[in-house]
Amino acid sequence: MNKRRQIEPVDEPRGAKRQAYSHTLHGHTMKLSHRPESCSNDNGISSDAEIGASDTPNERQAAIDDSNQQGFIGRLPSDIVGDILSRLTFKERHQCMAVCKTWKMYLSTWEGMWREVDICLEEGASDGWLQWIPQPDTGHKIRQLRFFGNSVQMKKAFDALKQRNHKHIQSLVIGSFYAWDTVDISAAEQVSSFFGLLDLTGPKLVNLEFRHAYFPANTVMDKIFPLCKQLRRLICEMEHDSENPPHDWSPAGEDPLPCLTEFLWSTEIPLALDKLLPRCTSLHTLTIESAEFGDARILQRLDELCPTLQQFYCTDAESIGNLEHEKPSATKKGLRELSIDNVEGLLDDHLIPLIERQYESLEYLSVHSSAKLTRYWSVIGMVGLRRLTRLDLRHLGPAEDLSRLITRCPSLQDVTLYYPVCNEIMNALGQLKQLQRLNIHEGSSAAIEGAMRFAQTCASTLKTINFAHSRFVTDHVLLLLAKIQTLRSVIVGDCPMLTTSGIMKFIDKATHVEYLGIDGLDAVTDQVLFAIGNNLVCLQELDISRCPSTTNQGADQLIRTSKTTPLKRVVAHGCPNINEHNIRLRERELGLSKPLFFMLY
Repeated sequence: MNKRRQIEPVDEPRGAKRQAYSHTLHGHTMKLSHRPESCSNDNGISSDAEIGASDTPNERQAAIDDSNQQGFIGRLPSDIVGDILSRLTFKERHQCMAVCKTWKMYLSTWEGMWREVDICLEEGASDGWLQWIPQPDTGHKIRQLRFFGNSVQMKKAFDALKQRNHKHIQSLVIGSFYAWDTVDISAAEQVSSFFGLLDLTGPKLVNLEFRHAYFPANTVMDKIFPLCKQLRRLICEMEHDSENPPHDWSPAGEDPLPCLTEFLWSTEIPLALDKLLPRCTSLHTLTIESAEFGDARILQRLDELCPTLQQFYCTDAESIGNLEHEKPSATKKGLRELSIDNVEGLLDDHLIPLIERQYESLEYLSVHSSAKLTRYWSVIGMVGLRRLTRLDLRHLGPAEDLSRLITRCPSLQDVTLYYPVCNEIMNALGQLKQLQRLNIHEGSSAAIEGAMRFAQTCASTLKTINFAHSRFVTDHVLLLLAKIQTLRSVIVGDCPMLTTSGIMKFIDKATHVEYLGIDGLDAVTDQVLFAIGNNLVCLQELDISRCPSTTNQGADQLIRTSKTTPLKRVVAHGCPNINEHNIRLRERELGLSKPLFFMLY
């Protein structure tokens, strides 16, 4: 059957009239045939009879080829075509322009072609990429630009954007893929070029991101404050060329950033929080990564310096200098998330004043420290954190204070403890009525009785258990966990007290479990894998990494049962007696559409 007849409605008479799709795209008329209009149907596609009327076979073939080249662009409404093309990346849209002249004509005039521009260049790329920045006479407006390249390429891009008057950019992301910049260009020259672009686009910028870019953060920030009044998101991941970055910098002038709601700082230049935060009057989220931010005592006054702050994350940061401490004053209570990760010189006194003022609003608290913090737990035990739903602690402290802290946070749903828990702490966890996820790492054998009571009295909302590397997980504790019908994820990897018999009894009872992590256990044998394949009818993912007692025979059983069970993934890293080649052959023999086993040695 001729393909042209297939696209015609079978229930319409040959000469019936019906409304055709528009073939005028941004002022360009798309001609689908070299024949006159009187020789084509209303749908713009020549019929067989009309094509057959060509004077020569060459003309007939040319008409067929010309119609075939239009593809969906010539047969669908322009709004549908635009929706399809908008789902492609910038690179994919450029590849579409090389399909044919019709596609190139449409894409070059389509208003969405350059709305989002993404340019990622290799070190030695030629300057042909400059054509991806549209000329001003095309009328195209770039709204979002993401550019990665070296310093010379960045300068060329900044200059081209300024010369072509792209002043409507609202989101600008710039950075480098390279560990160091191998091109010889002065920082002053690069900064001057960037400032020329910022003068043009700054008043309309909403999002500005520096991703490992080689810009002096202090100079750039001094430019941003007076110019980018609409800025809502600022990401500063900058490398500093100087071996001695300034340690006494603070933003120049008194200009605020009234719309800024999210700010990330990761540079070698210390961030003067006491001078920056009061100028960010709408800031909700502040993140400091691998940077210096002044005296750690500044943490006491975060809510005073920025009353709108709701989330504070601090990771691998250093505190330096000495800031004058002011007496706390009453402020709006609004801090919802507080995360402190390996902050140098962290003390209880840095956290206690903040917690005492924000205890009514805190919903997430995470403190990771190598120091022993002994007093802020007792403060929480006294005031209580009624709205706290997530708790993540990784430092030492008194067990009795931690257990009281847990009982004074009745809304906890997600608890992670890197702490040698005892019976008292396990009893406190058992009283949480809304607990959904519990992660305890490296728990001691002193908590065996408490773990058994927890398994018998825990909340009916509990869905996830992770007791990896914990010595309190015995066969009896594991069997009690199997009876918790709400559990969907159980991880007991590297728990040395477990035996093959205990794991088999757990498998027999835990038919509702969807994820099981039993990695790093000598007790996991082929017998265990057979039981898993036959009994765990809801299991979707299994981790048996570093289980030396498993072999190809047990793996083959899992592959065969996966045909009739929901099992989709088996992680088997570092299993010396499971041969990956044999596994792949078996998966193909059974016709699995996707690999079941994921192995890495």
